[in-house]
Amino acid sequence: MYRRRFLSLSAASLALGAAAPGSRDPVRLSEAFLEAVRRGELAQVRTMLGQDPSLVYARDRAARSAYVLAHLHGRLDVARYLADQGFLMDAIEATLARNWERLDEVGAAMPGAFQVLHPVGGTAMHAAALGGLGRELWRVLRYGGDPDANPADGLGVTPVRLAVDYHDPLLALETVANLLGNGGDANAGQKGRDSVLHGAAAVGDPELIRLVIRKGGDPEARDDQGRTPERIAADLGHVDAASLLRQHAEIPRDHRTSRFAYSADGSDYEAPDLSGFDGSLRQRIVGSSHFDIDTVSDIAGRYADLSHSVSYSDEAAVEACAHTGQREIVEVHLDNGAPYSLPTAATMGDVEWCRRLLDEDPLRVHERGAHDFALMWYPALAGGSVDLARLFLDRGADIEQEHMGTTGLHFAVRGGLEDLTRFLLERGADPDRVGRKFVTSGETPLDMADAEESGRLRQILESAGASRRVGTGG
Repeated sequence: MYRRRFLSLSAASLALGAAAPGSRDPVRLSEAFLEAVRRGELAQVRTMLGQDPSLVYARDRAARSAYVLAHLHGRLDVARYLADQGFLMDAIEATLARNWERLDEVGAAMPGAFQVLHPVGGTAMHAAALGGLGRELWRVLRYGGDPDANPADGLGVTPVRLAVDYHDPLLALETVANLLGNGGDANAGQKGRDSVLHGAAAVGDPELIRLVIRKGGDPEARDDQGRTPERIAADLGHVDAASLLRQHAEIPRDHRTSRFAYSADGSDYEAPDLSGFDGSLRQRIVGSSHFDIDTVSDIAGRYADLSHSVSYSDEAAVEACAHTGQREIVEVHLDNGAPYSLPTAATMGDVEWCRRLLDEDPLRVHERGAHDFALMWYPALAGGSVDLARLFLDRGADIEQEHMGTTGLHFAVRGGLEDLTRFLLERGADPDRVGRKFVTSGETPLDMADAEESGRLRQILESAGASRRVGTGG
C-alpha cells in the first residue's frame, strides 16, 4: 500500500509524454527515458543510454532519479543495470542499491543527508524499509537514521510502517524486527492512524503480529475508519491473525525496567551529561564495545563518562559488550558506573543480582537486551549457565522466548554448550524450531549443529526428537 503512496506522491510526473522518434529535445528525451525506466523496458533503456550516456542522471519533476524510479516501480533489473553505469549515488540511492562503500562516503561527507526529506518522499531510513534492508539496517542507523522519521510533506508514515508492506514476507519481518529492536516505536503516529499493527493485521502474518504486539503495538487502536487491527484481519479473511489479535492479552509485552535502574554497586543509576562530547566519539565507543577492548580501554580511560554512551540504534555501550559476551569489556564500563541491567548481569553470570532484580519486579523475566535479544539467550552468552536458565524459567520465562524465531536452544547449540542444550530440551524446548536471527531463510538447531560440525550436539538433539532441517522437507 505505501509503495503506491510513493508512486502517487508526484502523480503528475508519471503522466509525462514520450519523445517523438528522432527528437533532439533534451527535455523530451529525458521524459521518454524515465518512462522506459518506469515501464521496465530494459532494452529501450540500454539503447537510449548508448545514444546519450548523460540520461543516467535524468530526474523527474519531483527530482527523483531514474534509479529511484526503477526501484519504486519494482523494475529491479533496470535498477541493477543503472547501478552498473557508474553514476554518483546519494544516500537514498546507495541505500536502495546496497552500495555500502558509497553509503559510507556520503555518511562521512554529509551525515545530515540521512535525516532530511528526500524527493523519494522520506528519509534514507524510509529507503531502507522500502528496500527490505533487514539485518543491514545498522548501516543506515549508524549515521543517525531514524526508525520513526516522518518528515513534514513526506509520506506521512514511518519507516517501520513502510517495512510492514514489503513484498517478501520474510524480509518484511526481518526489517520490522530490526527497526523495532533498534529504537522504533510500534505506536508512532501514521497517516490515517493506520498503525504498524493495523498494517501487520492486513498482511495477516501471525509472527509479525506477535512481534508488533510484544513491542507495544496497541491492539485497541482505531484507524480513521474506526477499525481495530482485529477487524481488519477478520475483514480480509485472515482467520489465524484475527484469533491471535482477539487473544492479545496472552502475549507477554517487553519489559525493560532494569535497564537504567542500578549501577553495579547497587546504587540508583544516574546518567552523566554527555552533551559536551562529540557524537562520533560516543558512537565509536559503543561500536568498539562489541569486540575491541583496546579501543574501549583507551577512550574510557581518558573519558570515563563515555562508558554511559548510547548509540543512534538505542544501544548502550555496556549492552553492546553484554550481548556479544565480552565480559572483560563489560567490566570496564561497570567500573565507570555504567548501568547493570538484568541482561548484562546475566552475561556476567551473576545469578544473585538477577534473582534480586526479579524479586523486585517479576515482570522483568520479559526483559530484552540490545537489538531485542531475548533474555533466554543470555545463559548461553554467559558461557552456558544452567543456573541462570533454571532461574529464568522458574520465574516464568517462556522456554520458546525468541527473536525472529531464534530461541535459547539455538544459542546453546551455536555456542557448543552441551549441558545447557540438554537442560533446555529437558524443559521442553522445541528441537525443530526455525530461527531467522542469523539466516533469513531460517535454520533449526540441527542445522546449527551441522554447521558447527558437532556430532555430539546432533546426537543430543536427535535423541530429543529433532528431525527437521530447513529446506529438507523434514
